[in-house]
Amino acid sequence: EPENPIALAMLASMHTHMIPLIPFSELPDDFDNALALSERAVEVGQNIDYVLRTRANLRLWRLVDHDGARLDCKRAFEINPGYHLAHLTMATSEIFSGEFQAGEKRLQGIMQRVPDDPQNPLYFSLIALARLLDGRMNHAVAAAREGYDLSPLSDWNALVYATTVGAEPAPRTEAFNSMVASIKLSAN
Repeated sequence: EPENPIALAMLASMHTHMIPLIPFSELPDDFDNALALSERAVEVGQNIDYVLRTRANLRLWRLVDHDGARLDCKRAFEINPGYHLAHLTMATSEIFSGEFQAGEKRLQGIMQRVPDDPQNPLYFSLIALARLLDGRMNHAVAAAREGYDLSPLSDWNALVYATTVGAEPAPRTEAFNSMVASIKLSAN
């Protein structure tokens, strides 16, 4: 449906929404098509928060265009100030741009509004990364452990937990070493 912005954005999102939960090698490798779909979706549906957030994700994850991603998120907030997925994209951009505490606060706000969100383990892992990058090691380990405990089968959460614990010079348990050995995601 070339004139349906939701359908166009859904097609484009197949290229972005699982990042960082699956390896890049498993994503479809047709980025130009995904970007074209998201651009067309915005053109015909510029007042739909999901459409704007989808393009923001492409801009953030595939183009490393923080300014463009944030602009799309801000437009999505004008439509729906509480749109949690746009807040997730904005928080991720903030964290990876060095605004660690702003990103953490935004993610905590999402979890307060929706305490049973199935994405909470992801939010905890991103909070852990923000704290790690901000030098708050003990707090980083605590958040990473929370995310891992909530979703122990997620390679992403295990990788973040291992990363935060790995920054500490503590002895490793056999269970921890086993968890690290089972991670299928590359740290790259």
